[in-house]
Amino acid sequence: MATKTITCTRLARTRNAAVHADFNNKNWGLIRHTSDNNPFTSLSYGGTENYTYTYDSTNGQGENVDIIFILAGMVYTDNAGYKTSGVSRINQFDWRSLTDSPTSVNVDYSTSAARSSHSESVLACACHNDYGAATKANIYIIPKNQISSSSHYWVLPKLFHQQKGNSNPTIVVNSFGQTSNLQYVKNLTFRGTTYSTIDGQNMPAGDFGYPNGFAKFHRHRVPRPTDDVLLEEMTNAGVIHFASAGNEYNKLDVPNGVDYNNSFLKYIYADNHYYNRPTFANEDTITVGNLDSWFNDGNTEVTDTGDLKEICLLSGEFFSDTSNAGPVVDCYVAGTNIPVTVPNTSNHLTNNNSLLDGTSFSCPTLAGLAAMVLSKYPTTTPAQMRKYLREIAVSSATMGNPDVAPTVSDGDKGDLAYNRLRTSQNSNLKITYIDPSLPFDPSGITDTTITYRTETLQPLGSPTVLSTKDTESQTTPEYES
Repeated sequence: MATKTITCTRLARTRNAAVHADFNNKNWGLIRHTSDNNPFTSLSYGGTENYTYTYDSTNGQGENVDIIFILAGMVYTDNAGYKTSGVSRINQFDWRSLTDSPTSVNVDYSTSAARSSHSESVLACACHNDYGAATKANIYIIPKNQISSSSHYWVLPKLFHQQKGNSNPTIVVNSFGQTSNLQYVKNLTFRGTTYSTIDGQNMPAGDFGYPNGFAKFHRHRVPRPTDDVLLEEMTNAGVIHFASAGNEYNKLDVPNGVDYNNSFLKYIYADNHYYNRPTFANEDTITVGNLDSWFNDGNTEVTDTGDLKEICLLSGEFFSDTSNAGPVVDCYVAGTNIPVTVPNTSNHLTNNNSLLDGTSFSCPTLAGLAAMVLSKYPTTTPAQMRKYLREIAVSSATMGNPDVAPTVSDGDKGDLAYNRLRTSQNSNLKITYIDPSLPFDPSGITDTTITYRTETLQPLGSPTVLSTKDTESQTTPEYES
């Protein structure tokens, strides 16, 4: 075993958190998710704290693990943060070289390639020498702004894993999804009952409509069943897939779940849209939600001055109120108030400070931690890894009740943030904990069955129609930040 000191803190979640962030701090998730209980003793509004990060010096840094990142754009490939003994771990791989490769794109890895700060940050949370756990993993990049066909994102890693000529485990990380808006609706079906609008312009009021229900916060994930077919082929080949849950404030349900078939019909196009399903629903995909930096250590009031006063009636830790939740989400990992310093996308000789917030960054943080497990137990299958992270590698700390809202004095995080259909009895509210000594061998798991609890339906009031006019729905790719 080996140790290193990580300077980090869990920031309070007021609107002023970014003002107080110290960018000398590192990823607090490395400390939280290698500790069973929350090691942070209090929220911080600034300053620094030192914690000891423990890891297996032989297998605990992602040695002999290949991680493929599907990123919005290129990163600065000569970044010292990805070098070991002066040699870069970023492989400038030619994806055309694979037998039966579907792409003809010669990926540009140079400094003239269009780079993305989102991409730089995602990669940092998994593999950067200062911010990630997988500091000895091999890095590969599929830039979406160069390889644009979505089918290639799953075919290329499968072919790579099958043809690379070694037994290294392969991980794929994608911190993106597709979203749409629940607007311009002809009718909406919720738990078997269909509610109509007036001329497709007015949403019904009540628990799922205006003013405070689901439809007020009307972004949702768009399912991609054609991608799921290719994803299944990829994970069946042995590739372990991590996907971000998304930041739509929504519940993601599973087949046979009470909200899985909730849908709405667009007024103009008359096509049906499911609004409680994930973008990627492959059975062996590991879906990662966002653990908030905010927590309550048992005090009912955390006090500073003015807008920095926070009050919560409950103790425990919480998933971020922007994170998608529900039974699809396998676990929650630090993704809020993560300070990173990454190269400027226009000039790699200068750096930008970013305070990260989103499941985009929870996902690679977990992938980096999983890489250290795979380094020691390389024959672990995708199904075994999902079972391990969902049901075994779990902190014994308390997850705060998401149905009762913490409140902040200045109102930037109000009760309504917690009164949405994304929260349910069926949510898998678990925080990841991986013992850094790696005593558990997930490759020995024989039963990979995932069991979902039966959810008790709650009654809804009779909806009425308000005169709030909606705008037309648009579907756009989502790169979470």
